[in-house]
Amino acid sequence: MTLEMIFAEMLRRTKADPESGSGLVEWGLQQFRDRLNMSQTSDWEALELDPQSLNIQTNLANIYALFQEVLQLIGMELSSGKPAHDQFVWEDATKALALMREVLLENYKVELPEARVRSVSEDLAEAGLVVIKTGADGEAYIYPRFKICDLTIRITKVPAGAAPENIRAMWVGLELPAFRFQDDPQGNLFAASSPGPAAERYAVPKTIAYGILQSVSPDGVQWFVNNFGVNGELTFDPSEAEEVRS
Repeated sequence: MTLEMIFAEMLRRTKADPESGSGLVEWGLQQFRDRLNMSQTSDWEALELDPQSLNIQTNLANIYALFQEVLQLIGMELSSGKPAHDQFVWEDATKALALMREVLLENYKVELPEARVRSVSEDLAEAGLVVIKTGADGEAYIYPRFKICDLTIRITKVPAGAAPENIRAMWVGLELPAFRFQDDPQGNLFAASSPGPAAERYAVPKTIAYGILQSVSPDGVQWFVNNFGVNGELTFDPSEAEEVRS
C-alpha cells in the first residue's frame, strides 16, 4: 500500500460518511502533500509501505505525527478565541486524525497513540505551564505560570524582524509576559539587529507569545511556527515595548 493509496482511502470514507472524517480531511491532506513535496526528493506518492519492513512502525508513526502537526496548524488558523467555536474546530481536527489512524491500523500491525489534536495553548496547560481562563467577553485568555517571566510588556510599535510587516504589526497593543536579558546581536533573534555590543532586551517564550498572537492573527502564528519553531523566546527591543507591570 502506498501513501497516496492511504490518502485515497481516507477521502473515500469521508465522502461515504462525512461524519466519520470531518471536513478538514481534504484540506489536511493537501497541506500534507505540500509538506512532502517540499521535503522529499523521491517519488513519495508511489513509495510502497511494506508491512514486513523493519522500519514500518517508525515510518507510520512519523506520518501520523506529521499529519497531526498539519492539523494543529490548520486548527490554529481557524481558531477565533471563542471557546465554543474553537472546541468545534479541534474536535473536527481530531476526527480527521482519527480517520488516518483507523486506516493505518486496519492495514498495518503497528501501535499509534489515540487521535487528539488541540492547540499549543492546551498542550502548555496540560503541562502546567499556563492557565487558560474564559473572560467576561467569552474569549479565552492565557496566563503564564513561567516563574522566569517577572514582568508584562505592551508592544507599542511595529517590531523589526524578518516577518512580513503586516504580520509584525499584529504585535502592536498586545500584552506579553516577559523577562529581561542581555542579548547577543549575533544570536537567534526575533527582531532584526544591526551589529553591535550586547544590549538588554525583552524576551517572551515563543509558545506563550504564539498563544496570545493567535487571538488576533492565526496566519501570523503559522508564519512564526513555520519559520522560527516553538522552542526558545522571541525578543523585543525596549524601544518597541513598554513595561505594564512587574
